Amino acid sequence: MDPLPLLHAPVLPMTHQGRLIKLGYKSGKWQQRWFILTGNLLSYSNMLGSQPKCVVMISGTSVVSDFDEASPISQDAIAPGVIIKSSIPKNAFKLKVSWKGKIRTFYLCAPSPEERKVWIKQQARQTSQPIEKLTKDMVSSNNEAPAPMPVAIVSNNVEQRPVPSVSTQQSLPRFPEIPQTNMLGMLGTAFGMMSTVKSHRNDPHLSTDDNATLLAQRLDQQSGVSHYDTQLLHVSNILARDFLPDGLSGIVVTRRPKPGTLGHSYGLKPYDLLYQLEGQAVNGVEQFTELRKQAFGTKGNCTFGVYNFADRQYREVCIVIPPGKPNAILGVDAVPVPPPSSEELAEKRKVALSEVYVKGWRQHGAMFISAGQQYFPLSSPQSDADRDVLVKIWRPAGRGVMINTNQYHPLYAYEGDPQVYTEGWRLHGRMYVSVGQKYVALPPR
Repeated sequence: MDPLPLLHAPVLPMTHQGRLIKLGYKSGKWQQRWFILTGNLLSYSNMLGSQPKCVVMISGTSVVSDFDEASPISQDAIAPGVIIKSSIPKNAFKLKVSWKGKIRTFYLCAPSPEERKVWIKQQARQTSQPIEKLTKDMVSSNNEAPAPMPVAIVSNNVEQRPVPSVSTQQSLPRFPEIPQTNMLGMLGTAFGMMSTVKSHRNDPHLSTDDNATLLAQRLDQQSGVSHYDTQLLHVSNILARDFLPDGLSGIVVTRRPKPGTLGHSYGLKPYDLLYQLEGQAVNGVEQFTELRKQAFGTKGNCTFGVYNFADRQYREVCIVIPPGKPNAILGVDAVPVPPPSSEELAEKRKVALSEVYVKGWRQHGAMFISAGQQYFPLSSPQSDADRDVLVKIWRPAGRGVMINTNQYHPLYAYEGDPQVYTEGWRLHGRMYVSVGQKYVALPPR
């Protein structure tokens, strides 16, 4: 009997679902799959919402049990001649069922010990096993509520939280599109920028610096590149003002993660607000990244609290690092909601500047020579003797291009416009290495 049609029958409510790692029958590899238990039917697919790859019927003769990682794997778990490629992940359990006319043991691994208990108890209810004797450390009463489910489930089991009272007619703000960088578009942009440079004439009433700024602005407009960060900040402000539930904050996903990333596999999508991580409130991208790294590094999985602005629903997502892939990419682009205040931005900028060094120059007649110390902190001078230090100036020309102006401005006494940059460096041990974006803005004093 093929149980697949029964899976979609309306009389069978979904019992439990989530991400598990299974031992492949033909490959011998540990593979992540999305499992759904519907009554006594257990199915799995590549990801949430995709077509089931297999459906297993759990009967009274089936056996589900805890599994000691040191125990040998049953021969009926893999095809003849298949070799298991890696060791057994943590939180393993096994399910022995009748499958295609023979007995097969499925080896499964949950993201946490609590989730393993839930899966074992839910599957055991479809068999003749006494639930209270399944594992040594499980609860002894069938009537006790099951452990919380740290898995990606859109269900009513997630604690109810406030939802903003906005009109259903009010549309969510749209996230800006990332500028395309295909070859044809880049060639068109390049010719347009060349034409702009050729047609530019310096205004005799403006200084050399102001004329350079004017040209840079025209090149930026010609490049067709929108002020992407500014537009994201604008969307974040609207979401915080009109759509954010009371007492909530976090980071919002701005575009769908690319296939192959963890974010895509676990169904993260635009307008998902990641408001909680491992029980801690999320208050910024940096803090979120640090907490996620700690969770992945210590236990191999991480649980997010998610609220979606579009459907106004809460859910929990537990992301598990795939076996043998410790550097798997989350692949989520996000901005904070609500955005940081001007005071917070100023403080972050002050801290960032204190860690950045720039190359210093001094003027000797008509020549500029490297200063003896060579590297100087961008934030403030280390002594009064450094106040005459100069830095070489670069200006933006669109699409991330920086132009060397062959000009030098005072590092600690600059009073010009904010659109001037210099090369930035960070101190690692005794060496200076270039900062991530290479150029840093020269702050007016």
